[in-house]
Amino acid sequence: MTDSKLAVIFDFDDTLVPDTTTQLLQKYGINTGDFWSKDVKSLIDSGYEPTLAYLNKFLENIGKDRPFGKLTNKDLRDFGKTLDGKFFSGPSNFR
Repeated sequence: MTDSKLAVIFDFDDTLVPDTTTQLLQKYGINTGDFWSKDVKSLIDSGYEPTLAYLNKFLENIGKDRPFGKLTNKDLRDFGKTLDGKFFSGPSNFR
């Protein structure tokens, strides 16, 4: 018997689809202008590395009475299904 592995993949760095993080924020009604230009910027200005700043603010929106609620794997899978047709096509030599 072999061990099975499961991976959860989310394109936080936008290498697969343009700006998936902003799309997910919008889906849950989070003001993306404030999120990026105020919330995240304030952490960066205080010394955070940019990726850690936005992931920190992202996580602050998960939980009871917060915009994302529990944000389950199912929620992320359902959101991922809405991205069909938005993926970068990639280099022509990989088609």
